[in-house]
Amino acid sequence: MSAEELSEVLEATEAPARPWWGRYDLDEGQTGMQWRIGPLQLQARRWRQEWRLAWREGEDPLSTTLEHGPLDELDEEGHTVARYAFSDSSRGLYLKPRLADRPVVVRPDIPLYVPGGEETVIYVSTSIWVQVMNAEETATLTEIPSYRPSDSWFGPNTREGELCYASRSLARLRLDEVIQRPHRVVSPVTVRNKAEDALLIERLSVPVPLLPLYASRQNQLWTQPMVMERSADGKQGALKLEEMQLPAGLEVTRISEARQEPPKHGLLRALESLFA
Repeated sequence: MSAEELSEVLEATEAPARPWWGRYDLDEGQTGMQWRIGPLQLQARRWRQEWRLAWREGEDPLSTTLEHGPLDELDEEGHTVARYAFSDSSRGLYLKPRLADRPVVVRPDIPLYVPGGEETVIYVSTSIWVQVMNAEETATLTEIPSYRPSDSWFGPNTREGELCYASRSLARLRLDEVIQRPHRVVSPVTVRNKAEDALLIERLSVPVPLLPLYASRQNQLWTQPMVMERSADGKQGALKLEEMQLPAGLEVTRISEARQEPPKHGLLRALESLFA
């Protein structure tokens, strides 16, 4: 897809009235608020010295629901409930999207081959976490996964590797085929195969804790693009992060910093086994 085609696709996407992230203040006489962000159902109730949160994960991980409104009383049944004490609680909350706190191992529904000498861009999406803060953004109450993925191990054996999350993906090759969901972030991954033989992508580790998070004017969430390169001898994979680049005319805002700093000696050493 050319930059012009990509720009048309993004510009044609209707933006929600407001992003779900940002500051929410109680109106006069209002005591609580509630949100539905994809599969996540979140409620908040204020007392003068306390905020109480209740949340639960819905059954549909592909939900596109995005709603928020006032709340009188918490519905605690079937929810995880937590209380947060303050000397004087603020009259609002601030919601902020965060990327997952571990790498996400993406498994395409159908194994994908990249022939020798070819390069392609794969669009993968992963679930976001919702950081709940006081209105002044000076205190974090909690972080809640919008949909918690299952655990997975990524590495050559059980002694080498790291604990990750697992996610299945259609590994779209065209952005206009990616369904935008409020609780998911899109990562463009360029796969460059310099070897002569085909590269089979059965699993792909996306190091989301190393990535900052961006939002477009259409309130779509993006990570920094990545390039994953297989060397000519076919033995190693290397990764580099690209500068955030979108087609001309589109604006993105950096809304969340990376959870972790990249390794001092670059990403190659830490991510030698990018493809499994």
